[in-house]
Amino acid sequence: MVKLKQMIVREGINPEGMDSSEGKDTPWDTLKTAKEEQSSNPDSTAQYEPKSLEASEGTAEEEDLLAPPTEEDEMDLDAVEEPEEIAPPPMEELDPGEELTGEELEKERLRGESGRQISKYESVIKGELRRLRKAVEAYEAHVFKGTPLSVVDMATIARIGGEQVIRKQLELTLAQRYNEGQVVRKYYKNNGRIDQREMWALRYWAQQAGKDVAAYAKERMAYYNNKEVRAIDIAVSQLRADGRFDPDYLTLDECDLVSNYPDVEYKACGRVYRERRELTITYLAGHDNGEVALSTPDVRRDIDIATRYLTMKTKRSRAELETYCREIAHEVYYPTSSDRASTETFTRELAARIPRQDIDKAIDQLYANGGYGAAGIRAMVSEQEKMFKKFFGLGDDSITVVVDMSEEDKDNTFGFFNPETKMLQVNARYIEKYLRATNNPNTSNSEIQMLTLQRISETVAHEFLHAHQDDYGQKNDDRRGFAYLINGHDYVPSRIDYRKYKAQMIEREAFNFGEIFSARFISVYGRRGGRI
Repeated sequence: MVKLKQMIVREGINPEGMDSSEGKDTPWDTLKTAKEEQSSNPDSTAQYEPKSLEASEGTAEEEDLLAPPTEEDEMDLDAVEEPEEIAPPPMEELDPGEELTGEELEKERLRGESGRQISKYESVIKGELRRLRKAVEAYEAHVFKGTPLSVVDMATIARIGGEQVIRKQLELTLAQRYNEGQVVRKYYKNNGRIDQREMWALRYWAQQAGKDVAAYAKERMAYYNNKEVRAIDIAVSQLRADGRFDPDYLTLDECDLVSNYPDVEYKACGRVYRERRELTITYLAGHDNGEVALSTPDVRRDIDIATRYLTMKTKRSRAELETYCREIAHEVYYPTSSDRASTETFTRELAARIPRQDIDKAIDQLYANGGYGAAGIRAMVSEQEKMFKKFFGLGDDSITVVVDMSEEDKDNTFGFFNPETKMLQVNARYIEKYLRATNNPNTSNSEIQMLTLQRISETVAHEFLHAHQDDYGQKNDDRRGFAYLINGHDYVPSRIDYRKYKAQMIEREAFNFGEIFSARFISVYGRRGGRI
């Protein structure tokens, strides 16, 4: 969804039976605030949230300086309009919904008795986030200033996945830090000679576009100097300045330019809409019939501009759009029995479409790499990763999957997916440790191993569905895309309201999908002999 910038983290059950959850994560740039919280509930799998990562082999590639532009590539540099950075909106909480009954009510009572233990997890997560931020800063100083890494820094980097992973996070951090227009302009003005950090950012953007640096820079300069783009940028500036498009604010030359594009206001509104898409849809949904906190007059004005675009695009009045989005919000947070049945049908049909041969490949990789050991589990998860990326149409490099094989306390979390960093982690050995501690002592070793493989598969499936929800919401303006946006913006953590956490659309889909897929996976595994 818009980047579902708010993170959805799948949780786990703590040993005392308390289900809890983080809520939303923030980008790497906001790690300094360390405001995230997380708990867990292994009867699910994770939510969206940054946590510590297990070490994995990998070294950074040697940076190669790409060819600078030629004189033929030189363009009108002064025409570049610099994009305006917009801060993400704050998270709002939702009101409770329908009550639990029967067995679920009893479980909720038991969870409430264990609620006191949640506070200890908050300090753990905040400390972990600080260490992650410091690791990125230390690695940046090491790469660009030659500052030696301390023993603590090296240990932290190893824990979060090794140098290859920390390098990717640094590239992402630098890409978020710099303005593309400024970097591209400087690249051309200085004949390809720019600061190393800026080059990393430019290379990151180029890699996302599947191009080399020189070709990407040339393409972006052509974009910035395109007359139509300039006209639209002018209109966007006008709309941001006073909420309307008025040729009186333009020079004569600019008026001539814009007059060639009669639908420029529509396009300008569309660009504002894309920047404010998540907040706009949530606002129209009434924020679950509450209020969206619009921090500044500029944000409120942009919401109006984005809404104007939606009314033109959908040919609905504002009142009709608000009614439509509020209906979706009610389905997201207060599902009826029909909504739950629809979710069950959707996830069951989705899981059924996963090819049997892809499940066999994952089991083959488990066997081929020694069975139940660390190598076998890593190979199985790696094959499942390929399967889900292909199944959901995600790029090969879209998500980094980390298999943590340590038994250290993971705050009772089986895994998580962070849509901001595109990191998915599975706490494989911790899952086994938890199952051994919570099952009957007489449970056989083979049964524990079977349960562990099932829960690992459930976690991978659950988190990849969150990745799919994030991706789908970013790309689609249909009812489901709007629902993912609304739910992602106003995610309900289990520590706040477990019933509502479990009922909200993105979690009820992920829980159902994970359970259905893992049952199918273990069924195939069992029919093949279930040998470890």
